[in-house]
Amino acid sequence: RGRGGAEMEATQGTYEAEVALKEQQLRVKQTMEMEALLHRGARGRDELTMTRKLDMERRQQRFKNVMNELQNLQRLESVQLEHFLEQQSMAGKRHTVGRQTRKK
Repeated sequence: RGRGGAEMEATQGTYEAEVALKEQQLRVKQTMEMEALLHRGARGRDELTMTRKLDMERRQQRFKNVMNELQNLQRLESVQLEHFLEQQSMAGKRHTVGRQTRKK
């Protein structure tokens, strides 16, 4: 009995050591996987932030371009209107001068 009990204790001790080692290996593996997932999540978040930033910069540039185009168009229309009004004014003066000459 003594000899069988000692072998049983040795086998039990070996089994517990193997289980403890496998548990430790599993914890290390899970920790590494968790860190990898956290890094991947952080990288994805950083990429999303950068994409949003670039999109916003593009939108702001597009807005500035549209505003500049509208301002240029407004200036052009203003110049054309002034030119038109000057032409109308000059035509009115010619017409008025022509009438005055005829009346005399």
